[in-house]
Amino acid sequence: MGPIITFTSYSVPSKLFKISIKAFYYEGYCLEEVCFVGSRENERLLVKCDDCYIIDPQNLSDKHIFHSELFDIDNIYNYNYVIELRGQHLWINNLAQNKEWCDFLNKKPKKYNKINAHSCGKDILKIIQCTLERYKRNSNEVNYDKPYRGKLYIWDINESEDYLTITAYKDEKQMENLIISKLDDYGEPFVEFKLLESDDLIMISSFGIYIWTIKSSCLITLLYFWFNVDIYQNCAQKTAKQALIDQLMFLTKSFGSKNIPPSPYFDQLIRHSKRLIYKRKVEKTKVKFSEGEKTKVKFSGLLEDYMNDATILKLYGKELIQVLLDKNQSEQIKVVFNNFLNQCLLQPLYDNDIYTFIKSADIITYMLLKLELFDKNFRFIDRFLSKTALLIPDAYKSSIDNYSALSHLEHCGIYVHLPYLQKISPFDYIFFWISDIWKFLKEKSQIYKFSKFPYIVYSSYFTSPKKTIKLIVPLLNFATYPEKEYFDYNELIYLSDNIFTSLNTPEYYKWWNIKALVKFKWATYGKYYYFAIWTIYSIFMTCFVVVATIPPSKISWSSQAILLVITVILGVFHFTFEVRQFVHGPKSYIASPWNWFDLSAVLFPTITSLIWLLDKPPSMWVLTVSSLLLELKFLMFLRALEYFGTYFAIMIGVAQQVFSFLIVLGVIILAFSHSLHLLLRPTTEYSYDKPSYTDDPNNPWNLVARYQSILPGGVIGESSLITTPDENTNLFAVLDTAIIAVYFILTGDSSAVSPWVLRKNWTLVILLIMFSFFTTIYLMNLFIGLLGMAIDATNNEESFLKLRGEILSEIELFWMLPYQRRKKNWFPQILFYEASIDELKKYVKSVKDEDYDDVSQPYLSSAILNITECGSNLEEKINERFDVMSKEFKNLVEQIAELTRSINNEKNKNEEK
Repeated sequence: MGPIITFTSYSVPSKLFKISIKAFYYEGYCLEEVCFVGSRENERLLVKCDDCYIIDPQNLSDKHIFHSELFDIDNIYNYNYVIELRGQHLWINNLAQNKEWCDFLNKKPKKYNKINAHSCGKDILKIIQCTLERYKRNSNEVNYDKPYRGKLYIWDINESEDYLTITAYKDEKQMENLIISKLDDYGEPFVEFKLLESDDLIMISSFGIYIWTIKSSCLITLLYFWFNVDIYQNCAQKTAKQALIDQLMFLTKSFGSKNIPPSPYFDQLIRHSKRLIYKRKVEKTKVKFSEGEKTKVKFSGLLEDYMNDATILKLYGKELIQVLLDKNQSEQIKVVFNNFLNQCLLQPLYDNDIYTFIKSADIITYMLLKLELFDKNFRFIDRFLSKTALLIPDAYKSSIDNYSALSHLEHCGIYVHLPYLQKISPFDYIFFWISDIWKFLKEKSQIYKFSKFPYIVYSSYFTSPKKTIKLIVPLLNFATYPEKEYFDYNELIYLSDNIFTSLNTPEYYKWWNIKALVKFKWATYGKYYYFAIWTIYSIFMTCFVVVATIPPSKISWSSQAILLVITVILGVFHFTFEVRQFVHGPKSYIASPWNWFDLSAVLFPTITSLIWLLDKPPSMWVLTVSSLLLELKFLMFLRALEYFGTYFAIMIGVAQQVFSFLIVLGVIILAFSHSLHLLLRPTTEYSYDKPSYTDDPNNPWNLVARYQSILPGGVIGESSLITTPDENTNLFAVLDTAIIAVYFILTGDSSAVSPWVLRKNWTLVILLIMFSFFTTIYLMNLFIGLLGMAIDATNNEESFLKLRGEILSEIELFWMLPYQRRKKNWFPQILFYEASIDELKKYVKSVKDEDYDDVSQPYLSSAILNITECGSNLEEKINERFDVMSKEFKNLVEQIAELTRSINNEKNKNEEK
């Protein structure tokens, strides 16, 4: 059996699939041509392979072999016309007038496909409009006993006193009876029964719309239910007829441009989940029952069907998840999310249905941030990333590049912003000019070879082609922004996060798709924006530092004024971005110490420069602090560069992890500082200008050094000199200096307590012993151990990528204009990137060896496993073959050695003779 080709029929313009089948073609034949012929209801799919097949798009099971000269290989098809060349003449055949084609279309199909009812939106809308017009004309007749014959099923409705019995038949055999109330919730009968193109039965009442279908188990099931709650709540003020008209008018407006029925009213299904909607009575054909089997069916069953129906999730997934969030249905949200990932996201990709994959990714990523905020413990984002980390766009063999020059996780392909194709900018003219010059150089072979030599050397000695696999990342609503046709000025003040800008922990950056996304964003626009921001800040810093550093005698006031004005302007410019960050997230902004540092680095020099211009030169300490903040912030710009970024990630990550320990250490220092302040502060009045000797041992005049003269003969004289005390004599006299003194003791400098005689102050000795043991010995060694653990935890690529991701998020949210966030070459819907197969094998092996929980277990498709296992099997075979050859070679060497010895022995014997 040859390759399997899947045909899927979509409705236009909704692009919702109707039916899907798999067609098999035998080995030895190739698919020559696939195209549409005919038009409107006579449109057919022409497939040329070993034979010429004609397939009805509305009924893919209706496949016929059509032998005719109309569909020869060399003919050209244009819907209703077939163009062929006969000798020297061009013939145009109109299919609508061709007897052979018309006879073929008139044949009744032998098989029918079940069409998806949700693709019959145009049919449903037409029925609703006809019912609405009929009721407006006061025509209220309803015929219950009319059979409704479809291509696959026959529906029959029988009326009794209080109930309606719905019976379904297939091939003249009864499948099931349903018993429903004759009256709806208004107490009014159903007003319309119609058969849809999908062979499903639609029922219209004042209460809402019902669509019944046949499941594969031959059971009649409620497929669709809709009603408007506002009209239902105001039913007391309206007649049933007016309520029906209002319902139908509202429903016709809810269809939209794609003729898709509005979402079922999920709120009603959740709120009244125990409400009985019908009774099922199954007639047994082989075993007779006197009363039959009755089953009660409730709204909860319909909601469960919706949660497990891939079509419902694709069409109404956003509405369903939003209602479940509003109703706080945690368990049901988890079920819907898992079903969506498996049925709507991964399965279409496995079937090479890229359109459905993109549409499904759009829905799940649109709600992903809300889901994460709803229940962080379930880790919705982690589950999504783990399932989409290694996605192959099509058959893996065509995605493999054996000689790729791209690095691991580097994006591939060209992403184009459509407006750029509609106009030519000055940069395009420059590019065209460079292209013309390069073309001219290529014609001059010597010049071209000389200019290409450096690249040849680089590519030969510094790069090596590697085997890679092409993977994809769905980015729609994950790392993109909502489309808008106009310039929204509100985005200059506030812009909502997307999922990428909300990734706030390094764990998210361990996935390959996020690593590839960060590399793409940095290479595409991030580095250019970042270096531009860095340049602007460098000008801001340089202007202030030059004025603060160069003495006034060596620079004129006019030059100083110009530099200070530039500092103020650029400072206000940077301050506006700080304000926007605060407006975007006040709590997160206040909680981050780095934001306070950035704000200080901007405000200190800006305010200082403004005061300098308007009043007088500021104090020296103000200049010192301002310059220090500016230069430290300049140093922080190095964190985005990979060469320095790892160390900054370690420093920042360690500071965040040991911050709580530093608070504990600070409280201990404060406690001992207060204790020593109480113990060593002076208890009498004193003055540094006038000596005052008292019995207080803590008096600064009693703590200073005394110098006495030594007379001839070694006799100590009565006169003495003393050092004048100052505020540094007794640092414990005031609490703030006591804190500084204790910090110095922590670092090993005990000079602050040297003026006191320890033998006479045992309390001081005990406090010093306690402080040195608990802080200098115990806590500081513990702190060193915690630092080591924190360094090990942050010394990784993920911590650096998190820093770069934060920078990219700030650029997108605060530095880009609204139209720049919609550029498709910067924010594509799907990102293609290449991964090294060697690295992929290591990654898959680590996944198999390590124990992952349900959340972080990566999804490994069969294609990924085939790639890695093929490589592993090949490597194992090579190793086995190498071992066998090594043994054979070793045996051969031993045989040669044995043969050499025997020859030498024979030679020696001959010589002796």
